[in-house]
Amino acid sequence: MENRTYLVTEAEKLTGEKAHVLRYWEDELSMEIHRNSLGHRCYTAQDIQIFLGIRELKKKGLHLKAIRELMPKLVQATAEIKAFPAEAAETAKEKPDPAIPGKADEVPEVVVDLLPEREAEQLADTVMRQEEEERQTEFYHVLGRLLDQMIQKQRQEERSRRVDEAIRRHQQSRREAAATLEQKGKRTKAKRGHRNNG
Repeated sequence: MENRTYLVTEAEKLTGEKAHVLRYWEDELSMEIHRNSLGHRCYTAQDIQIFLGIRELKKKGLHLKAIRELMPKLVQATAEIKAFPAEAAETAKEKPDPAIPGKADEVPEVVVDLLPEREAEQLADTVMRQEEEERQTEFYHVLGRLLDQMIQKQRQEERSRRVDEAIRRHQQSRREAAATLEQKGKRTKAKRGHRNNG
């Protein structure tokens, strides 16, 4: 990911969340957000992508407590994404990058040079939108896998909890049955003792 940073107002626009919500998420999820020389928050592209992931997880009904457990995987998933779409859009307007798969093949520089400037910009914008959609699809795919893992983990934990409860109930009933038999045995001995003495 690029080294560009975003101030709070930019982060609000990119994530669709208010600054106080972002700060709340930072605190609750123990995110380390860097600050500039004036002490203002500076969000990296990865921070923005993490916020987008948190937003999606919240939309799917997860609470911050559950998201906190997913944070290491969410951080890893966002690190794997090549570049943040806004940064890619900025660099695309400068010059097509042959290092990005498909981009150089779809819009060769010769074609761009032959097109009028306006059409070339529209073509570059179209390509960038497609790449942005691909990155977002990739990100949401990773996010979906994380959600599936979390749901599976919760189901396993719930299953284990139910098995533990069943074992405890079974052990408790065995203890109660043993105590009942022991008391019954004592009463029988006591009755025999009274008969022998009487």
